[in-house]
Amino acid sequence: MFKITKILCPTDFSSPSLYALCFASDLAAQFDANLFVIYVVPTIPLSSTPPPFTAAGIPGSIDLNAYRNTLIADAQKNLEEIIKTNLPSCLNVTPIIEYGDPAERILHIAESLDVDLIVIATHGRTGWRHLIFGSVAEKIIRLATKPVLTLRKPETRSQ
Repeated sequence: MFKITKILCPTDFSSPSLYALCFASDLAAQFDANLFVIYVVPTIPLSSTPPPFTAAGIPGSIDLNAYRNTLIADAQKNLEEIIKTNLPSCLNVTPIIEYGDPAERILHIAESLDVDLIVIATHGRTGWRHLIFGSVAEKIIRLATKPVLTLRKPETRSQ
């Protein structure tokens, strides 16, 4: 029988990912599993033109380490708030903040924690949006060695 003791649920703080998080929390409660919620801060793209803002009084420069640390701190605060407001306090939930390529870091954490299941939302992008933005969920489905449950948030129809 398939035993679920560890669930990994990536989030990007979007509505579809919160839907998947609530689904993952229900599974965790049903199986008395540990729930790991991960947010990956994407790497800062480098540009050939200097940024139009300054750091340390030098025109056109930025302290990338300080900027990355700010992004990570903000992500940690947002992740803790989402967990606090969307998940029952009786669950064993571990927040994880990573930095890098989202699909790569999620797959690495899934392997290192030896999770039993990855629960991830798909935004359902098609056409040029899919071509431009790619799909973290698609990469995870293709490359994961662990079972992956993908969820698409049902669309609400206005009447």
